[in-house]
Amino acid sequence: TFGLDSTSADTDGAADVCTFSGLINQDVWFQWTALATETVTIGLCGSTGNDTVLAVYDGSGCPGGAPIACSDDECGTQSSVSLSVVSGQTYMIRVGSYYEGDTMTATLTIDGEHAAPANDHCDSAEAISGYSSFAVDTRGSDTDGAADTCGGGTIYQDVWFVWTAPATENVSVDLCGSTDNDTIIAVYDGAGCPGGSPIACNDDSCNFQSKATFSATAGATYTIRVGSYNDGDTMTATLTTKKDIPGVIAGPIVSPINGHTYYMLEATSWTQGESNAVAMGGHLATIRNDEENSWIYNSLMQFDGQQFRRGWIGLNDVELQDNYVWTSGEPVTFTNWGGGEPNHANGTEFYAQIPWWAPDWNDNSDLPGDDPTYPLVEITGPAGCPADFDGDGTVDFFDYDAFVQCFEDPNCTGADFDHDGTTDFFDYDAFVVAFETPCP
Repeated sequence: TFGLDSTSADTDGAADVCTFSGLINQDVWFQWTALATETVTIGLCGSTGNDTVLAVYDGSGCPGGAPIACSDDECGTQSSVSLSVVSGQTYMIRVGSYYEGDTMTATLTIDGEHAAPANDHCDSAEAISGYSSFAVDTRGSDTDGAADTCGGGTIYQDVWFVWTAPATENVSVDLCGSTDNDTIIAVYDGAGCPGGSPIACNDDSCNFQSKATFSATAGATYTIRVGSYNDGDTMTATLTTKKDIPGVIAGPIVSPINGHTYYMLEATSWTQGESNAVAMGGHLATIRNDEENSWIYNSLMQFDGQQFRRGWIGLNDVELQDNYVWTSGEPVTFTNWGGGEPNHANGTEFYAQIPWWAPDWNDNSDLPGDDPTYPLVEITGPAGCPADFDGDGTVDFFDYDAFVQCFEDPNCTGADFDHDGTTDFFDYDAFVVAFETPCP
């Protein structure tokens, strides 16, 4: 539905329509693009007390020919037309009054006649797999799932997918930024119509859209149910599946020392930090010289001026005590241990960290009980997607939101997107260009 107001309108269309005079008086115009090849009904029925006229023309811009559909009085003295449209084709809609000088506020409604989608019911779920994006279209669907989910219990106008996990790890499935609808997602263990409650469910995670997270097992199947919070609402959207990585605190930050891309992630264990780094296409940081060590301590760990953070790096001797290796596989050519370190305290300290008080390394346990430690991720190759601001491997509106939040925070240096040492609107423009550019 679209609001219209002809209060200040004049009459500029040709006298070639379906009224006695041939005119639509005090007319206003809409340019509409069809989302599907189907029959649609376009009308004003019941939205105004005026005597209306409505005409539809093929193509965009001011019409060069006669309308392809026109209506004067279809529902009382209001107008409505039905016509066949083609997906992606643009149409001009002209709306106004039968009587000269009459103006109005009204609602233009466009309804499609959609066939039920192939995955409308749980016993015909669409098979998908891996980490990717998948089209969702709930137009024409009914509601067949049980009322056992979040957001009030029922997912209306639902469609179904059965997804095969590519790896054993935490996973997220989301609709964020792909529709204006108020959505719900539920995930069930196994394929086929669910026999129990969902293992994950979400109503509003990203504004009114949904993001559900769960632990997946490689090769296992999961049934995903997608639909609307409000009965009768339908949508076209995009379902995205991806590895769920803890939030990026800083990055992408390109080091002027070596040209590599760095991130700092939310505090976690060394093992989980390395796993997340690999999922992002890198490893926990390898340090090759004092210059790199100083830059990581001063510019990455303290990117926002806060000093009191510890950072995980990739050095460890977990396989053989005192035989230190980098997770990147590079040879150990530089170390910067603090006094008395490494000391393997309690027989559990096999992982190198940079403490908050100095760039002098300390060994610690995998998940120390003292200060939280933040994984420092290094990606040595060129960043495939510069606009992947949160470093989760996918460019989406989470990245846009993360960049804007950083850009508006005077203490966040990660928004210096063009790396000129100053955060300004040149950085904003550079990010928008990268966001709108497809990844290689």
